[in-house]
Amino acid sequence: MAAAHALAASSQPVLADVIPAVIMPAAGQRVAGIVARYLVRGGAVTRGTFPQASSDPLTACAAVLSAWLHRHIGKTECLSPVFSLEPVDTCKVDEIEGMEAVQAPSDAEAVRGIHIHWTEGSVHRWTVGPSLNRLEAAVPGLSAAVLRILEDKSWKAYPIFTPSVLLDEASNLYWLGEPDETEFLDENCDGDPEAREAMRADMVTRAEIEASFPAWALTRTAGLSQRRLHTLSKNHRDAFVRRTTELALALARTPVSSDFTVRREGLFTGFGAVLCWADEDIAVRVSDDYAHYAWQGDSFDEIGEVVFPADQPSALRRWMRAMRPQLRAIGLIDRLLHHLSE
Repeated sequence: MAAAHALAASSQPVLADVIPAVIMPAAGQRVAGIVARYLVRGGAVTRGTFPQASSDPLTACAAVLSAWLHRHIGKTECLSPVFSLEPVDTCKVDEIEGMEAVQAPSDAEAVRGIHIHWTEGSVHRWTVGPSLNRLEAAVPGLSAAVLRILEDKSWKAYPIFTPSVLLDEASNLYWLGEPDETEFLDENCDGDPEAREAMRADMVTRAEIEASFPAWALTRTAGLSQRRLHTLSKNHRDAFVRRTTELALALARTPVSSDFTVRREGLFTGFGAVLCWADEDIAVRVSDDYAHYAWQGDSFDEIGEVVFPADQPSALRRWMRAMRPQLRAIGLIDRLLHHLSE
């Protein structure tokens, strides 16, 4: 009996690999066809890159474009950029209120634009303090220079939660926008010393942050010049110093633009990484508190986005050219973070 069942199962007809197992409705196929044609004319999709056996051409188009973008970033160890694509009924970024409200048009005639946006898929914390302390001991001013380059470039290409960002957000979250907790305690303790000390013990204080990070990490100190970094990358006896300065210099020399930065109402929560000086230090609490506070109101996690008119594939070609330095910078940020956190 078992043999008969096996024979019957093996004789059942099966679809060839080139035949999709799921058929998309005609309206959806027309919408997907517009997107596919747009990407082909824009140069993002070719006959060789498009998967032939695809039940969802729209998803396949997005995957091909994402693969192109990731090739220019390179393999990542610390960052997880996610690129998404969808047809929309507008060709203006400022008409897109939020991703929850964006719906793919059900009719091909309603497709006015192609919306591409990117986010961090999995935010991690990376402990960089020991490496930066080592660099600072080897060459005073080097760690400040590396951290400043990382901050300046990442803010336009792929924001990360650095110590100076932590200090800014602590001021906004806990201290009424002031440099420390003094005014907050004055307003909430009404001259009661015991209540003041109890409240201070339960909150994040300026002293606690200053004890967790060196002063140069909190103040965006410029550090060494690029000429000095070049010399160190070639001549320093420590291979770790040479590699760090090589990566930092490459990042410093990579042009990045804020043209694609998301400009929306609300707090940004899409940081690609949180930098800790020691494992599970104060950066964990502040970044978590910031995220929870932001989620209670208007917030967004999109790092960048563009919307192109669906009848102008040349706009996609221009964007792909303009994005190459941005993608290279993302890859360098990842490699520098990985090097510092090893």
